[in-house]
Amino acid sequence: MTRTLMIIILIHFSFILYSQQSWQSLDLNDSIQPISILPISYDTIIVGIWPSGQYPHGGIYRTIDSGESWQFYEIEYGTWGVNSLLLGENGIIFSGTNWGIYKSESWGENWEKVLTISKTCATLEQLSPSTIFAGCEEYLLRSRNYGITWDTCLVLNQNTYINSILAVSDSLIYMAATSYTSNDGGLYVSHDGGDDWDRIGLIMFNIQSLAISPFNELYAGCWFVGLLKSVDNGVTWDTILPNMDAVSVISRGNEIFVGCAKQSFPSSGIFYSGDNGETWEDRTHNMTNKNIVQIAFSHDDFLHSLSRYENLLLGPPLNRSMNPVVGIHPDQTSDLNFIIYPNPSNSFINIIIPEHICDIYPRLNFCLYNTNGEIVSFDSLLNIHGSKVIKLNVSEFNPGLYIIKIYNKKLTYLNKILIL
Repeated sequence: MTRTLMIIILIHFSFILYSQQSWQSLDLNDSIQPISILPISYDTIIVGIWPSGQYPHGGIYRTIDSGESWQFYEIEYGTWGVNSLLLGENGIIFSGTNWGIYKSESWGENWEKVLTISKTCATLEQLSPSTIFAGCEEYLLRSRNYGITWDTCLVLNQNTYINSILAVSDSLIYMAATSYTSNDGGLYVSHDGGDDWDRIGLIMFNIQSLAISPFNELYAGCWFVGLLKSVDNGVTWDTILPNMDAVSVISRGNEIFVGCAKQSFPSSGIFYSGDNGETWEDRTHNMTNKNIVQIAFSHDDFLHSLSRYENLLLGPPLNRSMNPVVGIHPDQTSDLNFIIYPNPSNSFINIIIPEHICDIYPRLNFCLYNTNGEIVSFDSLLNIHGSKVIKLNVSEFNPGLYIIKIYNKKLTYLNKILIL
């Protein structure tokens, strides 16, 4: 009887987690034209805007009350669009504009310029707690001291834009560039942390977004083509979501989320695969503006979507999933080797983090979900080295089934915990 009840609860929980197809719009001022998004949590969201209307200078629009109210913060007079946003260590936010790179230590309220460059900065990526990459028009830049000084890693031809940077480890980095006047576009790779780069393919493809799974499956989202997948480190590619303008890709375990714009194909929206791209389903059934330009997860697992702003007749440009998007995939945990004991428990649960994971990943987050998909516990560890044991106090939680999620930008581990 107990086993049957557990199965019923797990099926119910799985249904809640996978039925994330309802969206709520987050209303912005009609004169706001958002072009980038950084969701921190359900309550706190930051969008980078394009100068327009009553905001003739670039800056960010921020809410700290789930979208009920918004506040504008100017970055610098004369700055145009805020094309990229990055949440770094210790709550520091970096922004990439047409006029340079800025950082804020006050959640976007005040900004300091850390680099002046009159080239559009389209993407930012953090390699380690102190190393940041910036992909700009013609230049790939790197800071090894958290934005104090910058060096140039790669120089490309004029009118070549770096659209996506994917840091897989301290040494392995992928970068996607699109060129409109030369042959500098394509997929690049570095095996030494960004010092040297090789172009490995997709030369004539307009790559907009890169992602990689824990199983080393590399994804490239492209204008005019769709979503491509490589299982041999970018040597060969297969099209797994064709006839789409796949502009924003997220991989979590064997799950893939793809945001598709509407330009060269009639279909657009957010598409989901839970089996590494074998099958797909549309996740934007009640979203009115499906002309997607960016999708991103907040730290509490709410999926946020930014659509192209054209006019209000198309619907609000900013949407958020009604519930956290969390999946259960037992096969994705097999290579991570976390040890959780005792399970079941009514007091404490110990989580052993293997030494090789501690040494590779500078940060790990720990979330505990109840059967309603709500976060009941959250913790984060920084700069861990060597094998580590985390003790989780579960004595104050109600008896029942819970899901423990251990994750960062590059790995996701999920397992069931029974509290007695």
